[in-house]
Amino acid sequence: MKNSRYLLLIVSILFLSSCGLNNQGKEEVTLATKPQQGPQQNQPCLEKGTKESLELVSWNIEHFPKAGNETLIEVEKTILQMDMDLIAVQEISKPKQFDFLMDKLHDYQGVYGENKYIRLGFIYNINELEVVEEAVELFKTQTREFPRSPLVMKFKHISTGEVFTAINMHLKCCSGTTNIQRRKDAMKILKNHIDINMSGESVVILGDFNEPITILNEDKNIYYQFQIDPNYFMSTEVLLNDPDSWSYPKWPSHLDQIIISGNLLKQKQVTDSMQIDRCDSTYIEKISDHRPVYIKLEAN
Repeated sequence: MKNSRYLLLIVSILFLSSCGLNNQGKEEVTLATKPQQGPQQNQPCLEKGTKESLELVSWNIEHFPKAGNETLIEVEKTILQMDMDLIAVQEISKPKQFDFLMDKLHDYQGVYGENKYIRLGFIYNINELEVVEEAVELFKTQTREFPRSPLVMKFKHISTGEVFTAINMHLKCCSGTTNIQRRKDAMKILKNHIDINMSGESVVILGDFNEPITILNEDKNIYYQFQIDPNYFMSTEVLLNDPDSWSYPKWPSHLDQIIISGNLLKQKQVTDSMQIDRCDSTYIEKISDHRPVYIKLEAN
């Protein structure tokens, strides 16, 4: 009888021990395989600004705020971690929510256009940029070429004294001969306007052009007029042969471009995309289907 009790006690201890090991093992596997989520894990995939350089970003934030309050929280954290000077944003669907975001970003101010269909906006660091000319919209009556009126604003970079005009674009979407022609016509109108009204000035054109970078071809390339003119440089051309850096990963293509002119051409340039979706598994679901694209400019 005594031996039976000892045997039962030993079996019970072994059973409890094995359960504890199994539970511990399951917990360790769960922790090890849990995906990293949220901008707090995004730093390896973000480019950060510095005092020495002028940093300009184009970011289609896809019907902001795409997932309501979750989007607001994550976009706020991402902007703070970027610490860039100027962000040209596209697709502000709810201006009041954009205003709420700006109230949270104390070192930044934001503006947006009057176009009521997914507006364009600028977010700028007030410690880095001084407003020279307030935001205006161009080509407001030319809705065929510009369904969303380009937003223009002039700044002075406080650290370097560089004065430049930023033009935020969001051209007609989608494939098809008609849509491509609308984009080509828009780019011709834009270039003619800059050549006449901003000749010799430092200009940066940023935005979602809804057109991939292609080979230099006048018939097929909406950027052709800018590419053949030595007074302009399409900095995002460096990404043409790097599909991993393309700005629209859902349908791999590079739709978001940056074009510079004037004194900016003389400066050291670095252009790339921020592949946040590689660090944050919820990025495309909660923030945007586009990656931010940036240029860093620094005097040689």
